[in-house]
Amino acid sequence: MPKVTPKRHRFPILLQKVDALLERIQLSPLFQRLLTRAPPRYRKRVMRWTILFGIILVCSAFFISDNRPIPTPSTTNKSLNVTAVLMNHARPGNLLNSELLPTLLAHPQITEIVILHSNPLTAFEFVHPKVYNINATDENERFGLSLRFHFAGQATNDWILIVDDDMIVPRKTLDALLREFAANPHRIVGRFGRYLSHIRRTGLITHGYQTTNARGGTEVILTKLMLVEREICGQFQEYAEKTDITSLPLLKESRPYWNGEDIFMSLVANHMYSLPGHYSKATRRKALKGINNYAMSWLEVGDVENTYINMNVTVTLSDEKNASISGNFRGVRELWSWKPWDAAWRDMFCKAFMHLHYRGRLWQEAKRRLSTLREDHA
Repeated sequence: MPKVTPKRHRFPILLQKVDALLERIQLSPLFQRLLTRAPPRYRKRVMRWTILFGIILVCSAFFISDNRPIPTPSTTNKSLNVTAVLMNHARPGNLLNSELLPTLLAHPQITEIVILHSNPLTAFEFVHPKVYNINATDENERFGLSLRFHFAGQATNDWILIVDDDMIVPRKTLDALLREFAANPHRIVGRFGRYLSHIRRTGLITHGYQTTNARGGTEVILTKLMLVEREICGQFQEYAEKTDITSLPLLKESRPYWNGEDIFMSLVANHMYSLPGHYSKATRRKALKGINNYAMSWLEVGDVENTYINMNVTVTLSDEKNASISGNFRGVRELWSWKPWDAAWRDMFCKAFMHLHYRGRLWQEAKRRLSTLREDHA
């Protein structure tokens, strides 16, 4: 009679540990009731694979979930330096009194800070070896909000950090952004991302523009807080001329001028990184799909309090503020804090949908024109 060899398991050590764990576990009454329905010889096998399946679920939830924050080290990569670009137009107290500038000045990787004073009524001189004060009044008339990319293309360092003046960015948030960007600098990394919905029902009013924060790979990163390569910033004006995007009546009538510059910059970055012969296949593939840029929406940031806006300086900007299609709009949820019969609520309600309508149309038109350039290049 031939000798029957016992069946060998692929993971004997793991199964031994699971069996030892089973002996210590006090099974719940519900689980015991389920086991009584199984044949006696299969009960131990059911218990064993139930525990293994639970371990697999826990591990997959940790390693695959998009909601988990990326672990950040205590020190960042110091091989590349960063230039921070800030814009001062109507709220000089934000930069003078908030924690933004001290945080940027204290970071070892940020070796250059460029403050663009686009309004002579609010210009000031910030004296520090790292800080460069630039009178950008003339450039503001020509470039509008995109003047940050114009001057970023002339910076000393290869990495550009663009921050709005009403943001508070902790040191650990800067470290996380720099570490993520160092893993792959051929993209735009930021805190606030946006995506364009292609569902026709939502595109009737907003043209698909969504105000919810994107997580992970996305198409557009907002200039509220973004890291980008200097080379890509230098391509903003060049592609604005190639696509003739500035000839759009939609863009000419925008207030402030070039509202939506972050949308065009993100789309230009996707276009540049998708060109053959320059970047890896993985980068090109993600750029073509519109998921190359990266939004880290879980990072901790703050807003400057209203007390910082007043600097005992009276600035008359009522005409520009009334003409702005965005104003201080921070999302559709802000509408519910106002009363429908209030004139201020009605004004913000109209501006909100004008803001979404404008950015959705600009997004679609810029994407269409850049895709035409890609086809001509191919």
